[in-house]
Amino acid sequence: MAPYKRSAGAAAGVSFMLGFMFVFTVLPFLVLFGVLLYMYKQYRKMREEKEYVMLLQQNYLLAHKAKF
Repeated sequence: MAPYKRSAGAAAGVSFMLGFMFVFTVLPFLVLFGVLLYMYKQYRKMREEKEYVMLLQQNYLLAHKAKF
């Protein structure tokens, strides 16, 4: 039986444990943060478009006020 280094096996186990903890604890929060950031950007874009449409409607009504 060939000799092996226990420290190498322990280091691999610790690195596997840290990777496992990262995948199941930190990664979901990063994904959640990314999804929330994307949703906020879409919300801002929709709000800006709505404000632009309201401005167009207001300008149209002011320009054609005499006809109504």
